[in-house]
Amino acid sequence: MINPDFSIIDSSLANSPNNSNTIVIKVSSVNVTYSVFDTTRNIFVAIESWGLKEQWNFNQIMQALDENQEKIKILKQNFQKVIVIIDSPFFTLIPDELYSPDNAKDYLAFNHTFKHNEKALTDNISNVASKNIYWLPFDLDVFISKYFTNYEYRHISTILLNSVFSETKMQDKVLVNISGNNMLITVTVGKELKYCNTFVFHSAEDSIFYLLNVFTQLKLNPDSFPVLLTGEFDENSAVYNLIYKYIRNISFGSRPSALQYFSGINYIKPHLYFSI
Repeated sequence: MINPDFSIIDSSLANSPNNSNTIVIKVSSVNVTYSVFDTTRNIFVAIESWGLKEQWNFNQIMQALDENQEKIKILKQNFQKVIVIIDSPFFTLIPDELYSPDNAKDYLAFNHTFKHNEKALTDNISNVASKNIYWLPFDLDVFISKYFTNYEYRHISTILLNSVFSETKMQDKVLVNISGNNMLITVTVGKELKYCNTFVFHSAEDSIFYLLNVFTQLKLNPDSFPVLLTGEFDENSAVYNLIYKYIRNISFGSRPSALQYFSGINYIKPHLYFSI
C-alpha cells in the first residue's frame, strides 16, 4: 500500500500561469516525492511525498501510483517540464574518453543485471568528465509517458554529484546519501572524484561496515575526514547512531543555497530531501 506522508503546497501554486512550472518526481523503492518549481519566480512552491510500507519494485510502485493518481494534489496542475529522478543502485560511471553510446548497455550489464525491456540511459557529468549510465525501468517509463509530456530522466547520483561539484569552495568530503536500504557513497578530494558507489544494506551494521571499508580503501581518517549525511533518515535511526559512533566529523547536508524555497518547505529538515 502507498500512503501520503505529507503535502506542503504554497497557495500561490493555484495562481501560477498555466504550464509555467517544472515538476520534479523522485522515485525510489521506499517513496515517491513530487516537488514543484515556479520558473517565473525561481522558487520551489510545493512538495508532496507518498511512502511505502515496505520496499517495492518499480512495477508495484507504478501500479500503486496509477491507482492513486487522482488523490495526488500536486498533479492537479499542468507543467511546462517534468524531471524524473530515478533513485536506484543500478548505475555506473564511465570516463568520457572511454565512453561509446553504442556500448552503453554493455557497460551497465557488466555490473548489473537487467530485464530485456529495460533501457540504458546516460547522463553527462561534465564536472568529472564522465558519463553516468543507468537502467530505466520499463514500468516507470510506461507510467511517465502515460501522464506526462516533455519529460526527462536523471539518476539520483547525477543530481548529487552535480550538487557536490557546483559548490564555490570545494571541500574534501565523504557524501553519504541513504534511501531505504541503499547507501550511496561519494568521496571528493579537492576537485577530484575519488570514489562513487552504492551499497545495499540489510542492517545498520552492514551500513557502517561498507562506510568504514571505503575509509580503509582510501586511507581516510574516520576521526577527522568530513562526512556529509543526506537522505531520508533521522538522528534516532540505528544507521545514524552507528555512523555517529565510528565517524567523528559528521554534518548534515542542506539544500542548494542558490535556490529558493517557500516558507512551508523550510520546516522540513534540509538533508531529508536534499535532491529535490
